[in-house]
Amino acid sequence: EKTAEVFLTDGWFRTGDIARVFPNGTFAIVDRAKSIMKNSLGEYIALEMLEGVFSGGCPLIGQIMIHGDGHKSKIMAIVVPSEDNIGAWAKAHNIEPVPGKNMVQTVALPEHSERLAGDIMAQIREVAQGEKLHSFEIPAAVIIDGEAWTVENDALTPTMKIKRAILARRYAEQIAAVYAKIEP
Repeated sequence: EKTAEVFLTDGWFRTGDIARVFPNGTFAIVDRAKSIMKNSLGEYIALEMLEGVFSGGCPLIGQIMIHGDGHKSKIMAIVVPSEDNIGAWAKAHNIEPVPGKNMVQTVALPEHSERLAGDIMAQIREVAQGEKLHSFEIPAAVIIDGEAWTVENDALTPTMKIKRAILARRYAEQIAAVYAKIEP
């Protein structure tokens, strides 16, 4: 029975991986089936793939989680700014670190986070256009957090994977507030 569950009728082995097949017959594994969600419009969204695209192409992003709700049509990004690149952004905006906080924590404060979120959204849109992403794959909003996600604060697994359910609970209030604005 277990063998029948993992083999398709044409002999292919079901691994749970999502692959892209190229015209020359080769393929690349691009995601896991578990990290795909279906939005309220019936569109499937590969969350980890989008996280990889945006984290690799947006210099202001240090860590990112794409969040979606199956009852909503839009997705959002929860972002921890890049420690390496946020200093130049802060300097360009005349932002000095708040005593007792590092620059990532400082720019995540309400008085700076809206401007930073707007600049991150601009980078996301630019990357999305270059990657020819569908509109439903582009986050409609960004939530900024100044605390890096680690194994110690229970945001990452020991293999450095995002703990989506835990982070969704951690940011539940902000997520609800964002959805109230973008999908009333």
